[in-house]
Amino acid sequence: MWGGVCATFSQHDLRCWDTTWYAYALQAEYCWGDPQRPLAAELDRFTDAFAATFYGARGPDTAQVIASAYRELDAAKSELERNNYLIRDIIGEYDIHDASYVDNTLEASIGLIDQMAAHPKGPGKTLADIRRRAENALHVSASFRQKLAGAAAQVQNTYSLHYLVSAAHKMENHTQRTLLLLDMADAFQRRAAAEDAAARQALRPVFAELRKRCEVLQGDTRLIADEMDELAHGAVGKLIWEGAGTDKVSVATAADTTGYHKVLASLTGFQERLRQAADPGQP
Repeated sequence: MWGGVCATFSQHDLRCWDTTWYAYALQAEYCWGDPQRPLAAELDRFTDAFAATFYGARGPDTAQVIASAYRELDAAKSELERNNYLIRDIIGEYDIHDASYVDNTLEASIGLIDQMAAHPKGPGKTLADIRRRAENALHVSASFRQKLAGAAAQVQNTYSLHYLVSAAHKMENHTQRTLLLLDMADAFQRRAAAEDAAARQALRPVFAELRKRCEVLQGDTRLIADEMDELAHGAVGKLIWEGAGTDKVSVATAADTTGYHKVLASLTGFQERLRQAADPGQP
């Protein structure tokens, strides 16, 4: 009797919980069918069938939106991984051995961006390439977040669709973070190169705008952090928080299995740096 094992480890959790059923189903399709079929010839058909069946799509248009989300979000995720190999801005990985995903910090990412600005690495490995990939992933993820949310009334499996929407949300949040890092690094480089006080003064509106973007990103990241805390800890987490007699955020930060609280701590530090650059005279 033929069988198989499907490892669903991901380099990161951008696509979100529950979407790994797709990989299990694809593994079963090949183990219990003809394992020699070329994947490229089968994948689109399989994805279409999975989207219609697993989510209980009530019409072909809805099934096609979901299938397209799997294809395009996965391609965008791969682009974000390409960026991570250059600036290491994927945070919160603890179960893989690839050094590019371990112990990352956003502060270190800015340092890598500064190095790339001074020493470009060649085609596909420039800051312009990172920005292009991030902007494309932002467009794809924001578009599918809206489309998938609009399809909720047209599926039976709304529970799983929620996680697919969450996957798009997390990717959108990540790309906004990447673009903020790029723009912050550029602004601080320009400030360091400013020749006089007037030139630095002219940059203050730039830092004020970056501070607003950072604040919006903080709020959005908190929403994701709360959702991930509930998934990671659930009822057990509630007992820990209540028993500790402290607040949810501090306990979650101490056992940050998703990386989002680490991101929030970095964004708080960035806010202070941006505040000082925008209003150097304010305490």
